[in-house]
Amino acid sequence: MHKLSKIAALVAFARADTTNTYQEINFGTFPNFQAQEINGKTGIKINGAIKHLTSSGIIHTIKRHGNESEESKRGQKGIIDSDFELIPLILSDPDAVSKGIITSRGDQSIVFVKKINFVEYYVAMAVKKSNGGVNLYFTTMYAKKTKKPV
Repeated sequence: MHKLSKIAALVAFARADTTNTYQEINFGTFPNFQAQEINGKTGIKINGAIKHLTSSGIIHTIKRHGNESEESKRGQKGIIDSDFELIPLILSDPDAVSKGIITSRGDQSIVFVKKINFVEYYVAMAVKKSNGGVNLYFTTMYAKKTKKPV
């Protein structure tokens, strides 16, 4: 039996957890060139920001965007567990980055978009500044089907 990736283990934990226990993994910081690029596109300074994948973001995504029949009515694809494995790639090499909404907790968000196999993935990260540092926390993910070339 192969070992679950850290992301797969966090998704499994989020799915099984009945006690609303918060867990997260972080997967490094944004390189300076990318932080500058994001600042240029969004006006948000994220130099040295640490990227966090959170169990609460995974639970939200599964509840809101994990039902294939509901999502297909909106022209979207239901998020499946393996889609969460794409998050590091989407954040490190997005096709587009834009300023997102202000979250319910009052944090500015940044939306990262990447097209993979005719699906456009959207990952929203909340920006939290504390003790002079910046952290980006995963809040949600959804996916839109794109047209396959003829």
